[in-house]
Amino acid sequence: MSATQWQARVARLDATQRRALADSLAAVDPKFDADAPNKQLVAYVEAAIGGNLDSDSVTSHLRRQLPHAMVPSIVMPISALPRNANGKIDRRQLPAPHSDNVRNNASTTPRDATEQAVGELWRQMLNLSSVDVFEDFFEAGGNSLMALRMAGAIQKRFDTEFSVAKVFQNPTVAQLAKALSGGSAPDFESRALVPIQALGTQSPLFCVHCVNGHVNQYFALAKALGPDQPVYGLQPPSRDGREPIPHDLTVLAARHIAEMRKVQPHGPYRISGYSFGGMLAYEIAQQLDQAGDKVDLLLMFDTLLPRIEGTEQRARRHRDQLKELSMGGRLRYVARSALGNLNTLARMAKTLPKKLRETVPIGVYQKLGRPLPVALQAPFVRSNLNVAMYAYHAKPFAGRIVLFRASERNWMNTEFPQLGWDDMARDGLVIEDLPGSHGRMLEVPDVQGTAQVVRKHLDQGS
Repeated sequence: MSATQWQARVARLDATQRRALADSLAAVDPKFDADAPNKQLVAYVEAAIGGNLDSDSVTSHLRRQLPHAMVPSIVMPISALPRNANGKIDRRQLPAPHSDNVRNNASTTPRDATEQAVGELWRQMLNLSSVDVFEDFFEAGGNSLMALRMAGAIQKRFDTEFSVAKVFQNPTVAQLAKALSGGSAPDFESRALVPIQALGTQSPLFCVHCVNGHVNQYFALAKALGPDQPVYGLQPPSRDGREPIPHDLTVLAARHIAEMRKVQPHGPYRISGYSFGGMLAYEIAQQLDQAGDKVDLLLMFDTLLPRIEGTEQRARRHRDQLKELSMGGRLRYVARSALGNLNTLARMAKTLPKKLRETVPIGVYQKLGRPLPVALQAPFVRSNLNVAMYAYHAKPFAGRIVLFRASERNWMNTEFPQLGWDDMARDGLVIEDLPGSHGRMLEVPDVQGTAQVVRKHLDQGS
């Protein structure tokens, strides 16, 4: 059974099938004694060619799919499953489990000094009384802000560079400890194409990075969509300042399309983007459509299309909106607009010192030709992508747009109810209002509701 088949089939098991799976795993040993006090389940997993199978990741996945008693104590990665002349798996030829692969299924407490140290940081961060080394950080109550704090705490405790992306990629104590020891899966920070969830039988969903240049927010969404939905993240190939980031969304989109074609050479494509990422996803869809490739689905998560208005255009817009209001409504509209302008100025004044503190050292590092430290990478990417965003002139898209809009009121959906996409989709603009805020729609637990609506549109497009 391949790794892909393994994960896809486990997701579909009912109670009887799960029991049969447990029996088959145990039955790999012809001398297996069902009444033995020390019996253990063994999972033999055939890794993909050239793949790097992490037994802790397999265990973590199975713990979410199977009852506790059904989780294998031993995960044995093998290059190929032995088969007999009829093509069936020859259980007698399966290798004996190695002691290195044995895990005490009853014990999920830290197993070494690194896990103990990470577990203590974890316990304090999540305010827990005890730590399960295979429990998911986000399912245990963590969020993106806490993940950022966790990365900082690990950096301080172990005196090493440790990005927040590694917390998203390694969301258990066991995986974080392995990452610190250099034994985790490849670091995705320098990859333009990130296999967030590479397994599954459905057409892949491509997710475009936010303005900070990372795809961390999509890990929770991929998990909520289920193991049969492949999800790939698209991000700038370099965040450390040694390579320039183009100030042109069309150039960025073309680069991302080249990466997408490595996984899926031809359409129909499914593309999504959160906030800034939605605008870049829009340009990707445009270029694919112009190349003759069908775009099956274009999803935007609370993406605002900046409208660069001249003085006359702005005055005309305000005048048209005021015409439709009563006297009281006009007074409220003027007051709200004035307050919005004051809030914008206040935000700019508040962030200016921080921007200066970031800009100066970034320039120094670049002049010296040295890579930026983790703390300066997001500001570097954000400043460049903001330039590209405001220089972008969007043209109407021939297809349909599905726009996810946060129901909690903010300056974006107050001034632009359709977030600027009113006349940009010739085949229609579908708006899905989600409870909560802009920052929470892809966070646990809100992401579960978001995933349900995403799944509805994925099923409609398939």
